[in-house]
Amino acid sequence: MLAGCAPSYTKLGVSPEEGARDAYECHYQSQALPRTPQAVAVTPSGAPLYADWSLGLGDLALQRQMLDACMRARGYTRD
Repeated sequence: MLAGCAPSYTKLGVSPEEGARDAYECHYQSQALPRTPQAVAVTPSGAPLYADWSLGLGDLALQRQMLDACMRARGYTRD
């Protein structure tokens, strides 16, 4: 359900560079959210490891919501 392609966003009159910058900044903000306390360890790259894979689904859903809210706040619409 949460796996698959990342959502795409469009905004009229925006350059490709500005769109890429906005997407990067929103993605970065969504990744900076606090993790659930059920994460038992963190990989060297900073990704959480869970004792049960289903515990991470809440984090993924929250990250996707934050990304969507950030892009919409910047005037983008989701395709």
